[in-house]
Amino acid sequence: MPPAALRSVVLAILLTTACSRSDPEPVPPPAPSEPWPARPPATAQRSQQVRFSITRPSSGSFELKTRKARHAGSLRVVRGDLDIDLLNLEATRGQVEIDLTGLRMQDDEGADDRQASSRAQNWLELGASRPPAARERFRWARFVIESVTDLSAEAAHEGRREKPKAPGPDAGAGGASAAPSGEIRTVDLTVKGKLRLHGYEVVQVAALRAAFHYAAPATAGAVPTRVVLTTRRTIPVSLTAHDIRPRDALGTVIASEMQLIGTEVAREARVSVLLEATPRD
Repeated sequence: MPPAALRSVVLAILLTTACSRSDPEPVPPPAPSEPWPARPPATAQRSQQVRFSITRPSSGSFELKTRKARHAGSLRVVRGDLDIDLLNLEATRGQVEIDLTGLRMQDDEGADDRQASSRAQNWLELGASRPPAARERFRWARFVIESVTDLSAEAAHEGRREKPKAPGPDAGAGGASAAPSGEIRTVDLTVKGKLRLHGYEVVQVAALRAAFHYAAPATAGAVPTRVVLTTRRTIPVSLTAHDIRPRDALGTVIASEMQLIGTEVAREARVSVLLEATPRD
């Protein structure tokens, strides 16, 4: 066979071998079929809503302090309802109302000052010469809770356990006393909502401490016998934002006394509250 023909035959054999060694087409994976892989169960949101009613001896106090003077007073009539979610305190809502006709100013010794109390009520348009309908309009200061944040514990029973009080003198024979069966759990929190005062509504924030009193050791699902809310820091309430100005018994603004605000009377009241609430039947 001539050399040229031999080279052609060898080249054809090599090309045929290369084609026969090409990679096969990929085989698609089989379609998924039963049994299907199980999905992880959804985590249920914890919730245990209980309505509490604010009862006596709930109260409030306030201070109006400047460099030149200090005025203090008390708020003696408080009412309201709290829908407390004991397992998810962030979902708690409710409202608190304070009767401003029960406002009392105190003198330097802490006794009620009738003249100063009457003057303060004039500023709130609750003076004795105002029509009854007008007095009723401004009678109640109302705070509506819209959010709860900055919780030190998610649930009431997970709050910080308070130390038991020392046993009383009649605790038992020889002064011995069994450990108390109940518990107090405290939770720090911040509430934000709308404060309606003297016909004006503004956003208000309050830092509170909630003490949950249990008749037995605190557990999930247990309902406290009472809840006590106290202010961790005084709540600043602006007089200007609520149009609280010097007025006479008829509600007329006394222009000559406007300079008292900021000098003899602070521009804001620093408010503290103590609220006690028990479960509604």
